[in-house]
Amino acid sequence: MTMGAAWEDLTIGRRGDVAVIWFERPDRLNAFRLATFQMLHEALDQVSADDAVRAVVLIGRGRGFCAGEELEEMEGFSLACRLRIAAPEAYFYFPKARRSMLETNGTFHFLPRIVGLGRGAEWLLTARKIPASEALTAGLVSAVAERGLVVEQAVVAA
Repeated sequence: MTMGAAWEDLTIGRRGDVAVIWFERPDRLNAFRLATFQMLHEALDQVSADDAVRAVVLIGRGRGFCAGEELEEMEGFSLACRLRIAAPEAYFYFPKARRSMLETNGTFHFLPRIVGLGRGAEWLLTARKIPASEALTAGLVSAVAERGLVVEQAVVAA
């Protein structure tokens, strides 16, 4: 694997036997474009070809992990991660309800299976911001990291 490899939207690094893929669109809260998906697939192909890598950590540069999909492109990032670790100041929400739109990125499939049908429906339909502490209680995230230590805690958890 090429450490420090960079695409327009992603950078790959390494912490021991854990690959770290950074989303590099902080000005857009790391919202995913269609091109970002292609870059992520290429990055994951590189990572999976390296037998020395035992886990992958995905993290967003700047103040947001991933704002979801670029609404203009209507494709998106789903909840299909095995471990989800949040910063204490993180929040989650599904803003499409405010625009009378449906989630199309796998959220309808994953969210109810993770947090339950009732809670998932409420979150999707109200577009209410969910603080990290509530996301932890509901099971949406696996842990809330100590302030400033999200990458470190994710690497350890991986």
